[in-house]
Amino acid sequence: MRRFIVCVMLLILASCTAQAPQPAPMTPIDALAQLNTDISLNNVTTDEFEELAVMLQNNSHASDELEEIATMVWYNETKHAGHGVGLLMYYVANGKDLICPGHALSHYYVFARHGENDKAADALAEAKESLPEWVAITANENLTSQNVNIPVALSLIRTHLNAIEAGNTTASDDDIDALAGAYCASA
Repeated sequence: MRRFIVCVMLLILASCTAQAPQPAPMTPIDALAQLNTDISLNNVTTDEFEELAVMLQNNSHASDELEEIATMVWYNETKHAGHGVGLLMYYVANGKDLICPGHALSHYYVFARHGENDKAADALAEAKESLPEWVAITANENLTSQNVNIPVALSLIRTHLNAIEAGNTTASDDDIDALAGAYCASA
């Protein structure tokens, strides 16, 4: 009888014990924020990319951007991968891209450095195609309070586009960083 009472008590305790709440499923923004943190800590797993690929599978543009980020991580270009995650987060949150010809041009150099010629060509095309819209938007923005120097950024972008057209497919890390840090405009 004593065993019976102990068993009943254990069953009652087990049924009354609160189960740990299940964490809410991650949103794409949450997953991208975690990816960005893990990239900065050099602690990225393929599982993270696979989970994000599933989350973004119905958006070909976001999927393509995620693939570029994965390529940069593969080549240990973590700084550029982090920039890419930030832009992808903006796109996922707002449904539109920021216009960043300098950033695209920096990715051209990163991909070219590693022999990723198709990705480099795509990044170069993006830089060229987005430049006129970027120029038009930035001409109408008051950016002095943000310490943004559009003429300097524009000169740098044009100098590098001309150098690439002349056959120079490399740039210094400082120039690549400067391009990556050029102002991104919102359409």
